[in-house]
Amino acid sequence: MTPLRRCVLLLALVAAFAVPAWAEEGLPVAPEALRAALAAASQGERVQPELVELVFVARWCPPCQRAVAGLRGRARALGREGYRAGVIGVERRQTRERFVAWAEELGLRRRVVYDEGGRLERELGASMLPWFVVVDAAGRVRYSSSEPPDVETLREWLKR
Repeated sequence: MTPLRRCVLLLALVAAFAVPAWAEEGLPVAPEALRAALAAASQGERVQPELVELVFVARWCPPCQRAVAGLRGRARALGREGYRAGVIGVERRQTRERFVAWAEELGLRRRVVYDEGGRLERELGASMLPWFVVVDAAGRVRYSSSEPPDVETLREWLKR
C-alpha cells in the first residue's frame, strides 16, 4: 500500500471512529465527505474544534497560494481559541500526485485532503477557487465564499 493510500485510509478511519457526533437532534449534520475533511483538519484530536475553516485550492491557481498563506495566518491567530484549518485539493486539472507534491512544497504535510471525484466541492458549493468554508462544532456551514472570512468574525463565532 502506498503512503498516500495509507493516509487516505487513516483519514477514513479517523472520520469513522474519532470524530464526535456532529449535531444534536434537529441540527444539520455534516455530510460524510465533510466529516473526513474535518477529521483531517483536526488531525484526529479528541476534543472537537469549535470552528474549522476549509479552503478549496489547486496548484495551478495563483490566488490559492495567497489563500493558503492567509489560512495559516488565521490559524496562528486563532488556533488556541478552538479554530482549526484544512486545505482541500480539487480534482480539476490536477492529479492527486501533483497536488500532494505542490502541498509538500508549500509545507502542507498535514491537514490536507484531495477531493477525489469532487464530492466535497459539489456538497459545499465551491464554485470557484479559492473557496472558503467555515463549519461550526454542530456541523453547520457558517460561511461559504470566494473571499476569506475575517479574523474578527471568526473570533466572534468562537466566543458563542
